[in-house]
Parts: sequence; C-alpha cells; structure tokens
Amino acid sequence: MAFRRCKRKKIKIKTFEILPEKIKLAKETFQVAEVEDYIELIQGDALDFLDNINAVAFCFLDAEKEIYEKCWDIISLKMISGAFFIADNAVNHYEKIKDMIEKVENNKIFDSIIVPIGKGVLISRRK
Repeated sequence: MAFRRCKRKKIKIKTFEILPEKIKLAKETFQVAEVEDYIELIQGDALDFLDNINAVAFCFLDAEKEIYEKCWDIISLKMISGAFFIADNAVNHYEKIKDMIEKVENNKIFDSIIVPIGKGVLISRRK
C-alpha cells in the first residue's frame, strides 16, 4: 500500500488591531510566546478586511460596541458548521449590544447562550 503525503495549507489565526500601543504589545506578546508563525496580526479596522475572510471556525469579538452587530452580520455568513462566535461584554454592555444579541439568539442556525463570567460573554455555535 502506498501513502501520499498531503500538503496542508498553513492556516494562521488572524487578529485585527487599530491602536498602535496594542499592536506593539501584541507583537511583543506573540514573540515572547513564540507563536508569530501561527498568528497574522492585521493592522487596521477589521471591517475593512472581513469581506475577504472565509470559512471562519472561531471568532472572538471585543471591539467598539457600535460595530458588534455589523461584525456579526458579516462573520455569521462565513462561519462553518461547528464554528464558535464569542462576543465579549455581553453583560456589562448589554444595552449597547442588545440588538446584536437578539439577532444572534433569534438565528435558527446558531445555538447561543450568555455566560455571566467576567464582563459576560455571548457564546454561539453554528449548527
């Protein structure tokens, strides 16, 4: 029996950051943790890049609360089966992101729950 080696596409975790001080901190952290080969730090507004992202398996959203719903609208359409969407601040900023939370909870292709740990997280899994 012969076996062929499969070339696997190298997949990186993508993270977005706007603030220069957080970009610097992220780069230093990735270097110290020796994970630079696995993470792609994209400098700029995530909304400028999300249209070009596909097959999302995991998304952790912690951004300006005013863009949560727009991010959900884009990302939810690109999530693969079994993917997780986690939004931070679901308890302490509930009123600011209430429309997005209700949209997520009413989406029949996602199972969702708010977990009241820390500042609260909305956890959603695509069926």
